[in-house]
Amino acid sequence: MSGIFISYKREEQRVARKLAVALEKEGWSVWWDPKLRAGEHFDDVIEKALNEAKCVVVIWSESSVQSRYVRDEATYALDRNKLVPVAIENVSLPFRFRGVHTLRLVGWDGSKDNSEFRRLVEDIAAIVGPPATTRRKPQRDESDVEAGDGLTKLPSVEQPKGKFKRGTVFRDTLKDGSQAPEVVVIPLGTFKMGDIQGMGKAGPYSEYSKIFRHRPIPNHL
Repeated sequence: MSGIFISYKREEQRVARKLAVALEKEGWSVWWDPKLRAGEHFDDVIEKALNEAKCVVVIWSESSVQSRYVRDEATYALDRNKLVPVAIENVSLPFRFRGVHTLRLVGWDGSKDNSEFRRLVEDIAAIVGPPATTRRKPQRDESDVEAGDGLTKLPSVEQPKGKFKRGTVFRDTLKDGSQAPEVVVIPLGTFKMGDIQGMGKAGPYSEYSKIFRHRPIPNHL
């Protein structure tokens, strides 16, 4: 399932690819028809992808405004309140879409700092939620437990830096944009182990109890 579906005319594939790459770098999953696999039926795949997408970005151009497929996909998205239209050329939009606010990416070079592209990111985030790369991390407090003091070191898992409140649940963003398993901060402490009442059977641990220190460990182990 993809968060974003890009609708465009074949002649605008270069722009569609550039837009897909830019949105994926923001942290979203993107579907556009070059992802079709051999043997798949075009209409079936398109319909499934449209149904599953949370947002449909329609690229308006001289070619796409004449395309029945693009107009049908735009209508589908508009009826379901998940349309985000983008014009890459100075065109007269189809009648039904002239009253819909449309962003302009005319001459866009693929820069993520372009003001209109940043507005596009904001509009998409309003529908599908913020991308993985901008999700807020837990805030720190000076009275919190010092991370790294007694935390179990896990291979291939980056240890949190700074201070976290005991009980704080956090998760890192991996390189591919997906989320790592949740980790919870557990403070240092002690517990008694053995027959602390002296009521058990005779044995090496029946006369006394041992006190063990436990170290915080991630809650997914």
